[in-house]
Amino acid sequence: MPSSPEFVSYVKMEKYHLIGASETWLENTVPDNYIAIPNSAIYRKDRVTRGGGLYWYVNQAVDAQVRVLNIGSVDDLLEQLWIGVKINKCKYAFGLPTTRCPNRSGKT
Repeated sequence: MPSSPEFVSYVKMEKYHLIGASETWLENTVPDNYIAIPNSAIYRKDRVTRGGGLYWYVNQAVDAQVRVLNIGSVDDLLEQLWIGVKINKCKYAFGLPTTRCPNRSGKT
């Protein structure tokens, strides 16, 4: 689903610099420009199976580095999308809520 005009307007009005979401249900067939917010980069971790997925919108004024972290065993992974941000010479790390990855048998 594309970014709604109301959502984009709200983000501009409130001047948010970081927005994160889990359970995006985005797939790699959905291009970034379809869900874009002006003057923001999007960092995504889509799941190849149904459900899940994470993203960060980061305002272009923010010096950010994104790290994808998977923890747990191969059959019991948790998805995480961490972002490192530098603001006024201070470094911060923010992690999105984790979502449980499906195991190899296809169960969630």
